[in-house]
Amino acid sequence: MRRKSCQRCGARKEHDLREVQLPCGKRLLCFKCREQPLPMWARRISNHKGTKTPSMKDTIRNIVLLVLAGAVVLLITPGSSRAHMVSASGVAPQNIVTHADATIFASAPPTPALAANPERVTAICQNNGATNDARAGDANIGASQGARMQPGQGVTFDTTAAVYVYSQSGTVVGCQEVLRP
Repeated sequence: MRRKSCQRCGARKEHDLREVQLPCGKRLLCFKCREQPLPMWARRISNHKGTKTPSMKDTIRNIVLLVLAGAVVLLITPGSSRAHMVSASGVAPQNIVTHADATIFASAPPTPALAANPERVTAICQNNGATNDARAGDANIGASQGARMQPGQGVTFDTTAAVYVYSQSGTVVGCQEVLRP
């Protein structure tokens, strides 16, 4: 008959040994070892439900599903991000067109900075003023609507629609557009 001993410290106190259910399985431990915290090798990470960690097979399956989901998202992405691409391997030929700075008068109605352009891929506007904020967006922008631009900051829009700017205190805004030739 095999002599029993503690599976952690090797003590052979048979009257003191008990089988204990640990996260890593059942172990035969003495009283002293049962009172000590588990060493790192004996611990198993578990999720909030208390179940065992996923197997390698489950982990690989989850990674494959994540990659497939990413591929599906890329395939069904709307034209706004695909407008920059000829194919998955390169960027489409594009031209940058700069426009003169637009002076935005204090509390004036939204001023058109860029007209609608079906060849436009991206509109870029920057607040060139030194002290006052501006807002950019569609014709409905105002003091509390639109993308806010502090002095020196800019915004980009992937749109073919007209871009308007507004400033409550007045400023200067410069815009450019990226066009498909």
